[in-house]
Amino acid sequence: IEIATGGNILPAMAAYKALPGMEGAAYYYFGIPKNPVNEAMVAAHYKEFKTPPDFFTAGGFSAAMAVVTALKKTNGDTNTNKLISTMEGMSFDTPKGKMTFRKEDHQAMQSMYHFKIKVDPAFAWGVPELVHEIKPEEMDIPIKNKR
Repeated sequence: IEIATGGNILPAMAAYKALPGMEGAAYYYFGIPKNPVNEAMVAAHYKEFKTPPDFFTAGGFSAAMAVVTALKKTNGDTNTNKLISTMEGMSFDTPKGKMTFRKEDHQAMQSMYHFKIKVDPAFAWGVPELVHEIKPEEMDIPIKNKR
Protein backbone atom coordinates (compact mmCIF):
# COMPACT_ATOMS: atom_id res chain seq x y z
CA ILE A 1 0.00 0.00 0.00
CA GLU A 2 1.42 3.34 -0.97
CA ILE A 3 0.68 6.35 1.16
CA ALA A 4 0.70 10.02 0.17
CA THR A 5 0.10 13.16 2.13
CA GLY A 6 -0.06 16.91 1.87
CA GLY A 7 2.27 19.32 3.53
CA ASN A 8 1.43 20.32 7.08
CA ILE A 9 2.53 22.45 9.99
CA LEU A 10 5.91 21.47 11.38
CA PRO A 11 4.69 19.81 14.63
CA ALA A 12 2.28 17.61 12.66
CA MET A 13 5.12 16.59 10.34
CA ALA A 14 6.90 14.89 13.27
CA ALA A 15 4.86 11.79 12.43
CA TYR A 16 6.31 11.85 8.90
CA LYS A 17 9.70 10.94 10.36
CA ALA A 18 8.45 7.36 10.70
CA LEU A 19 7.58 7.30 6.98
CA PRO A 20 10.77 7.93 4.99
CA GLY A 21 10.13 7.80 1.28
CA MET A 22 6.47 8.80 1.62
CA GLU A 23 5.51 11.20 -1.15
CA GLY A 24 3.06 14.04 -1.24
CA ALA A 25 2.44 17.58 -2.40
CA ALA A 26 2.60 20.90 -0.61
CA TYR A 27 2.26 24.55 -1.44
CA TYR A 28 5.12 25.54 0.87
CA TYR A 29 7.93 24.15 2.97
CA PHE A 30 10.58 26.61 4.07
CA GLY A 31 13.48 24.58 2.69
CA ILE A 32 12.15 24.07 -0.83
CA PRO A 33 11.83 27.43 -2.67
CA LYS A 34 15.20 28.86 -3.63
CA ASN A 35 14.73 32.60 -4.11
CA PRO A 36 15.76 35.84 -2.35
CA VAL A 37 12.29 36.54 -0.88
CA ASN A 38 12.11 33.12 0.79
CA GLU A 39 15.68 33.35 2.03
CA ALA A 40 15.00 36.75 3.63
CA MET A 41 11.72 35.62 5.21
CA VAL A 42 13.23 32.39 6.59
CA ALA A 43 16.22 34.27 8.03
CA ALA A 44 14.02 36.92 9.66
CA HIS A 45 11.69 34.25 11.08
CA TYR A 46 14.61 32.26 12.54
CA LYS A 47 16.04 35.46 14.06
CA GLU A 48 12.75 36.46 15.68
CA PHE A 49 11.29 33.08 16.68
CA LYS A 50 14.24 30.61 16.62
CA THR A 51 12.24 28.32 14.37
CA PRO A 52 11.49 28.12 10.63
CA PRO A 53 8.28 29.57 9.17
CA ASP A 54 5.37 27.33 8.23
CA PHE A 55 2.92 27.62 5.37
CA PHE A 56 0.68 30.01 7.33
CA THR A 57 3.58 32.45 7.59
CA ALA A 58 4.36 32.11 3.88
CA GLY A 59 0.69 32.66 3.03
CA GLY A 60 0.46 35.80 5.15
CA PHE A 61 3.73 37.10 3.75
CA SER A 62 2.44 36.48 0.21
CA ALA A 63 -0.79 38.38 0.96
CA ALA A 64 1.24 41.31 2.28
CA MET A 65 3.43 41.25 -0.84
CA ALA A 66 0.28 41.36 -2.99
CA VAL A 67 -1.04 44.43 -1.17
CA VAL A 68 2.31 46.23 -1.33
CA THR A 69 2.68 45.47 -5.05
CA ALA A 70 -0.86 46.67 -5.79
CA LEU A 71 -0.44 49.87 -3.76
CA LYS A 72 2.80 50.65 -5.59
CA LYS A 73 0.97 50.21 -8.91
CA THR A 74 -1.90 52.49 -7.80
CA ASN A 75 0.46 55.06 -6.27
CA GLY A 76 -1.16 54.45 -2.90
CA ASP A 77 -4.76 54.70 -4.11
CA THR A 78 -6.80 52.39 -1.86
CA ASN A 79 -10.06 52.61 -3.80
CA THR A 80 -11.55 49.11 -3.76
CA ASN A 81 -12.40 48.92 -7.46
CA LYS A 82 -9.00 50.36 -8.41
CA LEU A 83 -7.25 47.71 -6.30
CA ILE A 84 -9.39 44.93 -7.75
CA SER A 85 -8.65 45.95 -11.34
CA THR A 86 -4.97 46.38 -10.49
CA MET A 87 -4.71 42.95 -8.90
CA GLU A 88 -6.50 41.15 -11.75
CA GLY A 89 -3.72 39.48 -13.71
CA MET A 90 -1.07 40.94 -11.38
CA SER A 91 2.12 38.97 -10.79
CA PHE A 92 4.33 39.52 -7.76
CA ASP A 93 7.15 37.89 -5.85
CA THR A 94 6.45 35.71 -2.82
CA PRO A 95 8.49 33.30 -0.69
CA LYS A 96 7.30 30.61 -3.12
CA GLY A 97 8.41 32.55 -6.17
CA LYS A 98 6.16 34.33 -8.64
CA MET A 99 2.42 34.31 -7.94
CA THR A 100 -0.24 35.64 -10.33
CA PHE A 101 -3.87 36.46 -9.60
CA ARG A 102 -5.77 35.03 -12.56
CA LYS A 103 -7.94 37.79 -14.03
CA GLU A 104 -10.93 35.57 -14.76
CA ASP A 105 -11.56 34.36 -11.21
CA HIS A 106 -8.85 35.88 -8.97
CA GLN A 107 -7.33 32.44 -8.36
CA ALA A 108 -3.78 32.71 -7.01
CA MET A 109 -1.72 30.75 -9.52
CA GLN A 110 1.39 29.47 -7.79
CA SER A 111 3.84 26.62 -7.78
CA MET A 112 3.15 23.46 -5.80
CA TYR A 113 5.79 20.99 -4.69
CA HIS A 114 5.92 17.22 -5.13
CA PHE A 115 8.07 15.96 -2.27
CA LYS A 116 9.49 12.79 -0.76
CA ILE A 117 10.09 12.54 3.00
CA LYS A 118 13.62 12.02 4.22
CA VAL A 119 14.81 11.64 7.80
CA ASP A 120 17.32 14.23 8.97
CA PRO A 121 18.41 13.96 12.62
CA ALA A 122 18.75 17.77 12.75
CA PHE A 123 14.96 18.15 12.48
CA ALA A 124 12.15 16.93 14.73
CA TRP A 125 9.97 16.24 11.69
CA GLY A 126 10.22 14.31 8.44
CA VAL A 127 11.81 16.65 5.92
CA PRO A 128 10.06 17.14 2.57
CA GLU A 129 12.69 16.82 -0.14
CA LEU A 130 11.76 18.32 -3.51
CA VAL A 131 11.02 15.81 -6.27
CA HIS A 132 9.40 18.24 -8.72
CA GLU A 133 8.19 21.83 -8.66
CA ILE A 134 4.76 21.82 -10.27
CA LYS A 135 4.53 25.20 -12.00
CA PRO A 136 1.17 26.92 -12.54
CA GLU A 137 1.35 26.37 -16.29
CA GLU A 138 1.53 22.60 -15.66
CA MET A 139 -1.80 22.62 -13.80
CA ASP A 140 -5.19 22.70 -15.48
CA ILE A 141 -7.12 24.68 -12.87
CA PRO A 142 -10.66 25.19 -14.20
CA ILE A 143 -12.43 28.54 -14.18
CA LYS A 144 -15.75 27.85 -12.43
CA ASN A 145 -17.34 31.29 -12.19
CA LYS A 146 -19.58 32.83 -14.84
CA ARG A 147 -17.63 36.08 -15.36
